Amino acid sequence: MKLTALGLRVSRAAAVLVGGGLVLGVSAALWAGMALLLLLGVSALALPRARIAVERKLDREQLVEGEGLKERLEVTLKGRRTVRLRLRESAGDGLASEAAAWTTRLSPKAPHAREIEWTASSWGRKSIGPLEAWAGDAFGLLEERVEGDEGHAVLVLPRALPLGKHRPKASIPQPAIGVHNVPRPGDGFEFFALRDYQPGDSIRRINWKASARYNKTVVNQVTRESFARVTILLDLRAKEILGDPRPWVLNGRAAASILEHHDRMRDHLTVIVLGDVAEKLVEAANPRSADLVKAMVERPPRGHVATTDAVRGHLPSFRRKSPTYVVTSAVFDPDLIESIEILRALEADVHLVSPRADHEPVGPAGRLLAESRNEALAAARALGVKVTDWSGSSSLEVAFIES
Repeated sequence: MKLTALGLRVSRAAAVLVGGGLVLGVSAALWAGMALLLLLGVSALALPRARIAVERKLDREQLVEGEGLKERLEVTLKGRRTVRLRLRESAGDGLASEAAAWTTRLSPKAPHAREIEWTASSWGRKSIGPLEAWAGDAFGLLEERVEGDEGHAVLVLPRALPLGKHRPKASIPQPAIGVHNVPRPGDGFEFFALRDYQPGDSIRRINWKASARYNKTVVNQVTRESFARVTILLDLRAKEILGDPRPWVLNGRAAASILEHHDRMRDHLTVIVLGDVAEKLVEAANPRSADLVKAMVERPPRGHVATTDAVRGHLPSFRRKSPTYVVTSAVFDPDLIESIEILRALEADVHLVSPRADHEPVGPAGRLLAESRNEALAAARALGVKVTDWSGSSSLEVAFIES
């Protein structure tokens, strides 16, 4: 049980009147204060002991940042008396609604229904609910918390941003289906050369015009198609919650963008997340971006594993001459440059992607974060690493072009 805003004012007025009446000897003030205290006592005795049942329906359980979610909420009163309720539907950080708080009178025979629209501004595993309810007395002076429900979980995926014509080169691509062509004959689509027909060649490969010209049967050779092995080292450690906006939100958005971009090129994808430990997401032979993004969303920012330990623990994942993205805010990471040096020694094509806030740092703490990040980015550039310095509200495609 607690006082409402009106009840707090009434209690303060009662204290002033009673205290003033006793000190100054004004009986009228004393009696008025006692009347207000009596009113509070009556309100406490009349405060209903309500119980409610909550039924919640969501139009989806998975959405992408920026999308909306519709919820239909039905509240049923268990009891015989009509109750005045103050209701507020709670939600996880990153979900917002303008219609999540309201007041209503609830009757046992008439369930209360309400539709709420939520908008997701950050990715991660979120919750809708529990419903917070307070039953008030007839005078609106006191209210008591009513037990609600446990809520419902939803999954918000990071928004993938376009990277345009970004095409990292894989100097040693792997032969398979992909878009990284290598100048060798194989089973692809691009023309490579002509050669004599051999038993077992498909008739569809015969170049009839060239055969007529050379007076022998010749077939088209095509280039072998290949894929690049792309590795993303994603920083989701506890330090990535420092700053505004929180770097881990932008890190996940950048990683999702890179994954979707390379997935369209049918490249082999690997994501290593830095948290309590360095963990490789999805152990499948050739995971796709949707599987990796869902697995990433299940990892909240936590832990303090060293970047060098993450690299040394997953050396086979970093392929020679293949794209390797390090996605981090680069703040307070003393091992970052050493890790990049190790990757460079492995001859990986390292690309540092570092999101940042739009505004200038505020206060000593903000300036300390900015200085730490700027020093790390300058050291990475000195090693010859491509660095994408990305402001969260700007175009990621432009940031990649400028790096």
